[in-house]
Amino acid sequence: MKRTLFNSVLALAIVITILTVYATAKGEPQYTDQQVPYFTDGEHATLAHLRDLNGYRYMEFFLVGSVPVDGKIMGTCYNTTGRNTTPADPKDSCPEALVKKLDPAELAKEYHVPRVYINPPRQWLLDWIDIPGGAERDFGGIKARWCAVMAMPKGEWKPYTSTTIERKSKFGFNKGQTVYLLDDPEGHTWIMKSFTQAVNPQNTFAKLSTVGSRMKMPAGWKLRTKVLDRELILIPESGVARILRDDLDNVYDLIGKGYSNYLP
Repeated sequence: MKRTLFNSVLALAIVITILTVYATAKGEPQYTDQQVPYFTDGEHATLAHLRDLNGYRYMEFFLVGSVPVDGKIMGTCYNTTGRNTTPADPKDSCPEALVKKLDPAELAKEYHVPRVYINPPRQWLLDWIDIPGGAERDFGGIKARWCAVMAMPKGEWKPYTSTTIERKSKFGFNKGQTVYLLDDPEGHTWIMKSFTQAVNPQNTFAKLSTVGSRMKMPAGWKLRTKVLDRELILIPESGVARILRDDLDNVYDLIGKGYSNYLP
């Protein structure tokens, strides 16, 4: 699979994954397939309670529309979490043998959309997620479930800058879990929720304890670890979360007042 699939232009799509779910309740506007491809895949979404996710490998597929909605090109997202695993490897939902064969152009033809964005495999650091899940589709032998509709990024999302996103899911880190906390110069704290090897192959789960040595943090930024003395739950009170990526494409959520049940 071409490296262009893994560039920074797609970083925002990677992060948003299962965060921005457009309402499909009765009375909400419906869109055409040109605006939001396969929009109805989310109409009968049910809440999924996903557990034991720490270290779990997953990826996403975005079917991209051709007609803007309020000036924005939309993409329908499908996530592999909870699919494609085997008893021999229960924490890999995107087998590498199939990932290598993926061709976004062929998938675009199959689904009759102008573009398909394929986000690189990454691993959760969360322990559990509560999210809505919709229809399941097949992408080159990899099954993925509808989880979101989002505005696709127009350009590069620079490392160590944040953006906001509507969020209807709930994330959790268990008591006793080691978490990676990123403190910025303004006094905010961000928690790493997933990581990838797409930028640096050395960024593995086994070597995560040394991730700070591979990051090129701007002045005033600091990465630290902490063992949680109680469960940490991420759910923004306003329904809008703040998210951030580092230079390795690891993904973080803002935590603290209004964003999590406490600040570790």
